[in-house]
Amino acid sequence: MQTMVQADNLVKVWNPGPAQTIAVDHATFSVQTGTFTVITGKSGCGKSTLLSLLAGLESADEGTIIIDGRILERSEKQRAGVRRESVGLVHQFFQLIPELTIRENLQIPFDLNGLPLDEFFVKELIRQLELEGLEDRYPHQLSGGQQQRAAIVRALAIQPAVVLADEPTGNLDRLSAQKVMKLFRQVQRRLGITVIMVTHDLDLARQADRILYMEDGRISGFGEQDAA
Repeated sequence: MQTMVQADNLVKVWNPGPAQTIAVDHATFSVQTGTFTVITGKSGCGKSTLLSLLAGLESADEGTIIIDGRILERSEKQRAGVRRESVGLVHQFFQLIPELTIRENLQIPFDLNGLPLDEFFVKELIRQLELEGLEDRYPHQLSGGQQQRAAIVRALAIQPAVVLADEPTGNLDRLSAQKVMKLFRQVQRRLGITVIMVTHDLDLARQADRILYMEDGRISGFGEQDAA
């Protein structure tokens, strides 16, 4: 199986100096293509910072990241290019643009990449994620679970090599969280997309193929499992 994500000796320090915080401390791991990996740990352990490094939203102080065969460089322009072309992002707070309809929100990644909307693929995603008939509504007209599903469609719309999700169920009730996790799993399996998700919820984490445990900025353990 091919490697989609390779991280070697990643270090990220906030506020360098006497009061510095080592958010990520020499993290090394790899993620195989088409798998579902969860990064988990207590609040403040560095898991969201690690995901930001993988997404190229922040640059590592030390170490190397390779995404879909491309090294993330210190240049923000280069990292943004890799992010646009290879990475789908799903955030805890959805980050749908409130002044735009769901349909218009889904158009954004295509506009950023200068590509025509793949209408057939997006319609299929909308069907799979149970959003049919809601395309012309605004985000505030949808429930939290519906907004998160719309954000997932937007992340998947350009068929990225890897989807990075930061606490995507953090603002949802238990039932909605389980539905979103199930949808992630279904889409990952059907499309063969690599998914890396951050969560503090161990019940959700156990549904992934693999768990990376973080503690004080370090990868403290790995868990391989046969998820249902």
